Amino acid sequence: MILRIVTSFFVWLLLVNISYAESISYKASIEVLSSPNNSQAIIHFKLNDGYKIYYKSSGFFGTPPLVLQDSKALDLQYSIPRRNIINGYDSFIYNDKAYFLIKELDPLKALNIEYAICNKNCLYEQQTIKPKIINSSEYNLQLNNIKPLLVKDTATQISLTIYSQFNKILFELENYNAVNDLIIESNKYISSKLKITPSKITGEILFSGDLDQTIQNLIKESPPITLLYNNQAEQFKPIYTIKLQSPSNNIFYILFLSFIGGIILNLMPCILPVILLKCSHLSNSRNFKSSLFYSFGIISSMLAIALLQIFLRLHQQEFLFGMQLQNPLFVMFIIMILVISLLIMKGKMFAHLPSFINNLLNKLKSRELQNFFEGFVLTLIAIPCSAPFIGASLGYSLTSSYLESVSIFLALGLGFSTPILLLNFYYPTSKIKTNQLFKLGNLFQKLSFLALIITTLWLSYIYYTQVAEIAFVCSMLILALFIICTLSRIKKLLKQFFQLTLLLTLILIPQINLKTQRFNEPQSNIIEFNTNELRSLLNNDSLVLVEITASWCLTCKVNRLTVLDSKQMHNYFKENNILIMQGDLSIKNEKIIRFINHYNRAALPFYALFYKDIEKPIILSEILSEQEIKTKLQQIKQLKKN
Repeated sequence: MILRIVTSFFVWLLLVNISYAESISYKASIEVLSSPNNSQAIIHFKLNDGYKIYYKSSGFFGTPPLVLQDSKALDLQYSIPRRNIINGYDSFIYNDKAYFLIKELDPLKALNIEYAICNKNCLYEQQTIKPKIINSSEYNLQLNNIKPLLVKDTATQISLTIYSQFNKILFELENYNAVNDLIIESNKYISSKLKITPSKITGEILFSGDLDQTIQNLIKESPPITLLYNNQAEQFKPIYTIKLQSPSNNIFYILFLSFIGGIILNLMPCILPVILLKCSHLSNSRNFKSSLFYSFGIISSMLAIALLQIFLRLHQQEFLFGMQLQNPLFVMFIIMILVISLLIMKGKMFAHLPSFINNLLNKLKSRELQNFFEGFVLTLIAIPCSAPFIGASLGYSLTSSYLESVSIFLALGLGFSTPILLLNFYYPTSKIKTNQLFKLGNLFQKLSFLALIITTLWLSYIYYTQVAEIAFVCSMLILALFIICTLSRIKKLLKQFFQLTLLLTLILIPQINLKTQRFNEPQSNIIEFNTNELRSLLNNDSLVLVEITASWCLTCKVNRLTVLDSKQMHNYFKENNILIMQGDLSIKNEKIIRFINHYNRAALPFYALFYKDIEKPIILSEILSEQEIKTKLQQIKQLKKN
């Protein structure tokens, strides 16, 4: 009995060791050839089916092989790779086999070869191999066979023209025929989306970081360029030449788009809370001069955003349209202004503020200055949910000159203010009786008061999503105390002290809270956005809908309510095994902004369908519909069948 147990144990142990040996078996066989008195060696990789290794400029994924001898990295001459595109991400790989030439080594000493080999997942393997010494004639024969497969390093210079467009770096290479591909020999700059014609090659250079700084670094570093032909590849020393603007990009066309986009902003349902205030302005200011000041307020607000964008670009910071509402301090500041505006409308603020504020408010009794203030503040509130309609001009402003950027926002402001100017210019005051105007004015005044309350509640919700619950409760209590203090009949000096103290405290709370932001648990059917998780899901044949949203994006909320959260779509996603990955930009997240920019987007909402068998994701419209989602998914299903 004991003998049987011992025998069974050893059999089990043997099987475990065999399975373990199989689990660590290498996915590539490597042969190293050299000859006597030779300082060179040939490395030949043979890869198992479905596996790949990476070129020295690997692209977005992978790590190239590293060959060490006596702990010293050896220089390699690589064979010609091929481009591999998965979900819009480019990399350069070898399938089946790969050759490398070592130019300087001791053939009598072993080599330590480290490499990443990938299929659905990547394995990092290491092999210690001693070169196989063969006779010189046989070695030379092997060398002559692989030489045409190696990338040739030439001293020839070529000129590569680069220019910026919509937050991208594009390039042109002329007078090179029969070229199949172009590789920039650096993992910091990746050639992508190539278009090859008999006369020239054009494409995009993918990068991370600030665009202007990247262009400067690219010119300074001047990484080599490799051109791939049918059966050979040559590496050149490029001269990078900047072309400030693409010929196809006409600034006047961009300004026209900005102006039209500004007009469309007036039709956005997500700015409904401020439309009533516009109506109030229209009924109370029956002259063109008041409308001009209202328009100046809108344009000044746009120019303020343009200056903020320029400031962030100078300091190499990311910019997202509507990003002002990512800052809890800004949101609380606007809430304070709206609350004060509500108290002013009720006539409760003038008598109890410090003298310098009272003087300012007395000036604001001037209809023109009041209109300017309304236009300025309300534009800041309305802009974030309007971005989908001005994507082209917005993208151009991120990479254009500072003067062009200011001009684009100026055109946007002019478009936004044009309807109110036209309505006031043609307002038929002569046909309306005085008592009717009085009643209409009172009606719009009540509606505008209601609109301010709605806007304040909306901003309070945004603030709630950005800060910890205790900070939100404290802020609301302090705001309530400020209102009570303003309405009370305590002594003037004491009231002013309390008002200023409460307002300063309100400003400080978001700053203290930045380190303790509340984490919102995603819904059960939603995966939190993560690029590594997305890559893993795609490797497992999953179909993923990526949704980038924010609490301040009302278009996102409408899409959620009417499409994504509907019972019909929920069942459709479940039946078709579609996963939803959601990223939240309520608070600034540079990784998510870079992810959006990679797909030529700079505003919310962002929706894209990812599947591993399509070269790049399918970008959906900002205004979603069930029909669009089903149609795009049907296209992907058709691709899967094929």
